[in-house]
Amino acid sequence: MEPRVVPSYPLFLLTSVRKLVYRRHDRPIRLRIPGDALVLVATGEGILRLEDGKAASLKPGRVLPLGPQAEAELLPEPGSGPLGGYVLSFAGLSVGRPRGSWTCSPVEADRSRLPAGALNLRSLKSASARAEELRLLLRRHPERLHEAQVGFYALLQHLKEELSGREEDDDGIGRTIAYMHGHFRQKVKLGALSEIAGLTPTSYSRSFKKAKGMPPMEYLNRIRIQRAKQLLGEGSSIKEASESAGFGNEYYFSRMFKREVGIPPTVYVKRRELRVAAASCFGYADCLRSLGVEPAASMNGGRHVDQDEEEHRQSVESELEKMAAARPDLILCDSRHRPFRERLKRIAPTVELEFTVDWRRTHRTIAELVSREKEASINFRQIDRMIERTRRALQASDARPPSFAFLRLFRRTVRVQGTGLHPMNSLLYAELGLVPGSSVPLNVPYREYDLRQVPYFDADYLYCYDDPHSGADGDREAARPGSAAAVAGRDDRRETRRDVRADGRIVEASNWIGMSWSPLGQRKIMEELLRSSSGSRDIGMEDAAIRIGTR
Repeated sequence: MEPRVVPSYPLFLLTSVRKLVYRRHDRPIRLRIPGDALVLVATGEGILRLEDGKAASLKPGRVLPLGPQAEAELLPEPGSGPLGGYVLSFAGLSVGRPRGSWTCSPVEADRSRLPAGALNLRSLKSASARAEELRLLLRRHPERLHEAQVGFYALLQHLKEELSGREEDDDGIGRTIAYMHGHFRQKVKLGALSEIAGLTPTSYSRSFKKAKGMPPMEYLNRIRIQRAKQLLGEGSSIKEASESAGFGNEYYFSRMFKREVGIPPTVYVKRRELRVAAASCFGYADCLRSLGVEPAASMNGGRHVDQDEEEHRQSVESELEKMAAARPDLILCDSRHRPFRERLKRIAPTVELEFTVDWRRTHRTIAELVSREKEASINFRQIDRMIERTRRALQASDARPPSFAFLRLFRRTVRVQGTGLHPMNSLLYAELGLVPGSSVPLNVPYREYDLRQVPYFDADYLYCYDDPHSGADGDREAARPGSAAAVAGRDDRRETRRDVRADGRIVEASNWIGMSWSPLGQRKIMEELLRSSSGSRDIGMEDAAIRIGTR
């Protein structure tokens, strides 16, 4: 008689959840993975190089199942922001009931039940939130391990449902990037890289540019520049940094360094002592102040919606004269000041920063240029904590998050801020969890209306910024406080307010649109939001007008 086969059930046991954030891009990061694990990438980009020589690309929403690795190596993508995510470690178990009693024994994890290879999620936010809940549960309540196991299986099921399919195989590109990181000190040729990727040089260059947005040799130089910056920051001479980073000669190194960083290495080594000025529409001066650096001068050469050409020209000339009189050592400018860049360069070396709506990325770049990287990291942590506190406070007194709208009042138009493509919109709706009120445009920065077309607003809070620059066309006196034109401008804007129809509380706001590009401004926005939501102050209309145009 054949023995009865007792069924066993393979399971996964969640053993730990680690949250990883790496902000430095100037060196590879060693990562120990002692058992089976799932890696969920939340922010940044880079390459994960494994023990067997294989390499996988990392980007937000990427999920990688990994077997035990004595050591893996993370290679962050230069300029992509902090590389962060979660490592969920687990072990295999076999559960059975051979003699009437349940038994549990460790076995090799059944990896066939996991997705094979690197895959992408359609929705990163939900998966990250689930991983964070598991991390906090294991950290704060280790006695509730059974709840963590249930949550882990729920996460695995969620990942299975969310996975959008395997991405096009880019292991060849990943292998060449890993090779660049290991051999950047040597002479690396395009032919050698294409051979590693298993492609012709032409196909390799095309595929690489499609994946990384730049040719492979430019990417290699960026790796070398990152290494050079690290060496210069540690006190190496320019010649030593040039040789150690793999550049052929000092002159070529200086030229490539200035092209990549914006300033020559001779200025970079003294950057902490420089007197820095800002020419920006995107809060560069407040970014400097957030880092403990008082700008030597600042200007905003953007043309206001109510300015004519002559008024704008005279304003810019005045600002440039003040900038020259301040005699800064370095000027940081944005793309909107490109028309004045040659004038700025005659005043001091000028670095134009690449535009992005990611204010944190800009702040990090500015911090590096003035040698305040540590201060930037502190700013990010403080802002993240304040966002969490503010979100809890706003939602504590209500069963649902409050609905919200923000208006910018000009003399003849009203601009309604939307939910997308601006740091203020991201802070309010994505990070603080406010609900867009009716007539708030979705997934766009803003929508503008003339006074005869202002929509009706149904929102718990309607915040209005009364733009002080909205004076009469062609009349510079409108900008002078107390002048007859300024008083007339206020009267015009008071009429604009009366055209705003809303249900809910109408509150006067500062220029959150301009403030939201820096940590200093983000902090002030949240402070103002908390003050006004607890005891709102109307914007100077009659008490009865707080509920204007109720239908």
